[in-house]
Amino acid sequence: MALANTLDSITSDLPYRAARSFEDARTEIESGAGSQFDPKIVQVYLEMPDGIWRDLARAVRARYGP
Repeated sequence: MALANTLDSITSDLPYRAARSFEDARTEIESGAGSQFDPKIVQVYLEMPDGIWRDLARAVRARYGP
């Protein structure tokens, strides 16, 4: 859940900062492997193409709003 929450936080507009790219999220999550995140979970995440996350974010916004 920590990795998913981080991905969502980085790629979402928040009151105190604008959303960053999925590439930025990938870099930040990769740097947290072994300290902030389980390295095995990070490896699975890194093997998934970024397009999956963009498509999912679009679908969620279309259904539930921004």
